[in-house]
Amino acid sequence: LALTGTPTWSFRTLDTWPDGSVKWALCEALVVAGGEVPAPDLHVKQGGGSSGGTALVHDLQGHMAVDTGPLKVKIDKQPFKLFDLVIVDGETVVNSSGQGGIAAKAVDGQMLQVRQDPVVRIECNGPVRAVVRVDGTLERGNGNAVVDFTCRMAFVRGSRDVAVTFTVRNASLDNPGHARLESLELVVDAHLGASPKASFALPGGSLQTPLDADSWATAYQAPPSAPTQMTVGNTPNYLPHLPKLDDTTYVQEGYTVYRDNTQLFLGGKDEWPSSSWCDLSGSKGGVTLAFQQMAYEWPAAISCSGQGQVSAGLFPGADPAPYTWVWRQHESRTVTFSFHVGPASAPE
Repeated sequence: LALTGTPTWSFRTLDTWPDGSVKWALCEALVVAGGEVPAPDLHVKQGGGSSGGTALVHDLQGHMAVDTGPLKVKIDKQPFKLFDLVIVDGETVVNSSGQGGIAAKAVDGQMLQVRQDPVVRIECNGPVRAVVRVDGTLERGNGNAVVDFTCRMAFVRGSRDVAVTFTVRNASLDNPGHARLESLELVVDAHLGASPKASFALPGGSLQTPLDADSWATAYQAPPSAPTQMTVGNTPNYLPHLPKLDDTTYVQEGYTVYRDNTQLFLGGKDEWPSSSWCDLSGSKGGVTLAFQQMAYEWPAAISCSGQGQVSAGLFPGADPAPYTWVWRQHESRTVTFSFHVGPASAPE
């Protein structure tokens, strides 16, 4: 197949019929959209399957190298800690000295580590979009596994964004039973220069606060009035991520932004941003973090520190109870890290 109406595109097979012919094919293309831009005039015809051009990811000895144009990323296979090098528009904002990665804590307070055998591979790779997939295990220091995970990192040509979908997988045949964690966060340790400032989305706008070297600022989402999973009633086998006071009330509710011990915004159950994001910017550049459907994935948090860390609290430690995944349960969260030089713009 081929596509007209855009210079960069590719097709890939998702499923086949028993005779080997293609049952489902996915087309990915770069198009201009949004605002007053007219809809693209795209047409599928017979062709060679790709517009050509360099694939975005290269599988090299010991690491993956990603180049979207404005963004260059190095992902080490061992140890895996999300990003080992990030260069945006020629400026290095993350380097190998950073301590970012998966920050997970067991219920007894012990920090977990990624087992030294993660499977890092390319899931899809074309001139338009590529996904690096990592399958691994979080374990204690004595080597005992706690829970498995799958981390997908998606890149798009011409983009400075990395969409990260992280799935907790309690499905190991070697360890059947409940899995429990105190917290799990994805942390990027960036070098953004002097005078760091943090910005956060609010229900009707945003707020900004300067950060000292030892300061943290956080937006925390507890249950809102947004319709989510089954939360009304008292099902005996239901283990909510936040404890209940009664059949309809949780111990924490609403959207809050705070810096250290200072509350900057307190919203009720009906007050939360439609698009949850934060940004940390310094004199060199910044990192914007957006949490997809954060109001529906409570409890959740997004944080910035004066030292340059940006953290996605997929299962944040502000929860007064541990997180429990029953046998065979999978649970996914998607966040996007957007790297920039110069001032940030609020995500759409």
